Formats: sequence, structure tokens, C-alpha cells
Amino acid sequence: MNWIETIIKKSTPIEAYSRKEDELVSLLLDIARSENLNCSLGTKLAAFYDLAISCVYYTNITNTGWLYCNLNSPKLILPFVNCCPEHALQGDYVFHKSSKPTSAKIGQATTRILLLFYQKLFALYDKDLKVLKATEPADAIFYNKQEKNIFLGEIKSSPLLTLALCSPCEIQTTYDNDYNIIEIKHSTMSNPFIIGKELFVEVPVKINGVWKTKNYSIGIKSSATDEDFAYDGLIKLIQDKNFIKDYMDYWTVSFDAYCKKDDTENIFWLTNACGKPSKLPKDWTGGVTCISDEKTSVGMDRTDDIKKGIYQVLKLGAEGKLEETEWKCKVGILSNIHPARHFNAYLKPIKDLIWTITNNKNIEFAKDLDPNLPMYNLFDGIITFTDNYIRDKWIMDNLNMLKK
Repeated sequence: MNWIETIIKKSTPIEAYSRKEDELVSLLLDIARSENLNCSLGTKLAAFYDLAISCVYYTNITNTGWLYCNLNSPKLILPFVNCCPEHALQGDYVFHKSSKPTSAKIGQATTRILLLFYQKLFALYDKDLKVLKATEPADAIFYNKQEKNIFLGEIKSSPLLTLALCSPCEIQTTYDNDYNIIEIKHSTMSNPFIIGKELFVEVPVKINGVWKTKNYSIGIKSSATDEDFAYDGLIKLIQDKNFIKDYMDYWTVSFDAYCKKDDTENIFWLTNACGKPSKLPKDWTGGVTCISDEKTSVGMDRTDDIKKGIYQVLKLGAEGKLEETEWKCKVGILSNIHPARHFNAYLKPIKDLIWTITNNKNIEFAKDLDPNLPMYNLFDGIITFTDNYIRDKWIMDNLNMLKK
């Protein structure tokens, strides 16, 4: 058994975490195909990937870490960036520690859900490809056994944004220094009512040129062990065309702002890797903490991830392509969103690089090489929902549904 067949044997079929997760992803792909929404299929998939990931966040909520805000109406908010989302939409910044799960908690989910999207996408478009969760040194495998074509991928993925949760509540009060009862404007609080009370997601919508939040119900968590409520809520919610339109309008503007690093729209400050405003208010209590730092960069846009991905792809190529086997091995990086901010600095200079192996140490020109020496692409594909850079025909043919 050769190296490629060994890695296939050691890998596992991709499966959803639960029946509800599988149902949600299937429905998201159906909506992405059937609804126009004035954007490409790939953009819809990237936006819907964020919704699928958000269910993992919502499933893991606890009573702690909520923010009381009385700006528009009294409510408890659970934000996934380090600020109050309602005030950020007004250009005001109130620090509150994000409730985002740790990378150790969310890492497996981002890989699993990404591969689940690709697996269902291939099936919907009649592509004869198997999708596997690989073992080291690869993260993912796409392959066709009959054709003996295989893609070994390094996965780097992360959502653009996660809708904040909120729970309406009564006005919260306290005493001032003179023991007068006053209303609280902002305060970190526990939410004692995450079970048995309706929860909502906050979707920013633009009304008369101003961004405001609009609440959509995701249902009721029935018990501490209820892992289905967020999936049930989103499965119902995404069939509401008003929600899908509002969400996609918000997501596409946010994505454009992220790519351009353009903070003229206040929703920029609700995206991952937004940094922090140049002028923070004097009462900002976060010190040097960003609203969202570069470690949370979107898709494969984190510089450390790009550097590691480049090495891993080279290693995969050196191990897989040099094997004496009937398999035709292709390698690359797989993600939800292309490296919009860092492509030019890190990938553009080497995207068309080709390589070979030779013992000759005095090579200056291609003519110095043995003319029968095979040449290999560094990247056969940099594959994402939002943009692709592909140098291999087999990969291109199987991903032609994502052409812009």
C-alpha cells in the first residue's frame, strides 16, 4: 500500500455532529441554490457557513458573560466581539468581553462544517467526489477512486461574523452616590433566564441610511442539555425570506467593508479582525484590547495561518506528488473565505510557483534541468467559497459551480 492509499485508509468520512446540524446545512445549501439574493453562489455559501458555525456558539451559551444595555429597549446581549453591538452601530464604543468560544472548542467544528458544505455541494452538482477528514499531514481529502485523482488540502477557516444573541428584560436599576435610584445604562450581568425564555438574534438593518438592530427569534432553550434549540430555531428562521434578505444585506456589506478595511460603515466594528477605532471614548474600559484582533482573522486571512499553510502544502506536495503511484495528487489550501487582505503580500508572489527535485546544485535556468524531469505546482488550488485560484483542470472542473 503506497503513501496516498495509506492516508486515505487512515482518514474518516465527514459526518455532521448531529442530525439537526446535517438538516441545517442541507437547507442552507438548498436556499443558496434557489434564492438569487443579488450575489454569487459562493458569497451565499460563505454567509451561510457563518450561520452554521453560529449554532455551535449558541449551543454553548451559559448564564454568564451577558451585557445589559438600555439603548433602544432594556435587554441582555451576548456579543461575539468585544463591544456592545447596539452602541457600535451608532459609532459609540462600550467595552464588553466577547463570549466567543475558545479555538480549542470551535476548531473541530469549523473544519467539520466546512467539509460538510463541500460534501453536500459536490453531491448537489453531481460531482463524483468523496470527502474525507484526513489525518496528518493533510486536513482534508477530495478524491475520485476510479479516476485516481486526489486533492490533499490544508484547512484554514474562520467566520466573518456571528450575530449577537439578546434577551429582552425589565429595566435594571441601582443607587447613585446619594442613594437615589437610577437606571443602569451598561453593565456586565448574568442572565438567569437562558432556559425557558425566548432568545433572539440581532441583525443589523439599514433604515434611512442608519444601521439599527432588528431582532429575530431563535426559539427557547428547554434545558441545560438542550443542544438542538439553536438548530431548530435557525432551521425555522432561514425559511423566513425577510430574515434571509436582511441577513444577506448585512453580511455582504460587512464582507465588502472587511475586504477593504473600510470603517465608514459602523457595521465594520462587528466583524472579526476589525481591530479598534482610532478614537476610542475616554470611558473605554478595555485598555489596549481590540474590538476584534488579527488572531480572529476571517477565512484563511490570518498571516500565521497563511505561512503555515504554504509550508504544509509544500510538504504535502513533496510527499504525495513524488510517490511512484497511479494516483494523480493535487495539493492546496481550503477555506470558507479567500485571504482578501493578505493575498497580495503573501500569496500573489508565489501563487504561480512550480518546483521539482534534483540533486544538481548548479541550476540557473530551466534548460539546465533534465528535460524529462517532472514539474509540480506549489498550489494546485487555493479553494474558497468567495474566490478561487486554481491551476489544475480536474479541480477546476469539479468546482465550476463556484465561478463568479
